[in-house]
Amino acid sequence: MEAVITEQKAVVTVEDNGEGIHKSKLQSIFDMFYRATDNNQGTGLGLYIVKNVVDKLDGKISVESEQNQSTKFTIELPNLAV
Repeated sequence: MEAVITEQKAVVTVEDNGEGIHKSKLQSIFDMFYRATDNNQGTGLGLYIVKNVVDKLDGKISVESEQNQSTKFTIELPNLAV
């Protein structure tokens, strides 16, 4: 995990070395109850909730992934303290 904070924004990056997400499934990962794989017992709510919180804070979330290698999420939030 990495966090960079400037006067304009905070950028948080989280990367893993897990199984990755197939490109055909990336467009759906922020949908409620969507699970890209059956290998875990999650509910499919985690990324949906994160996306909604980021949206409410006028931020952006993006994802890069290579199947069988890694996934990287980047969250950008405006610095409202300015």
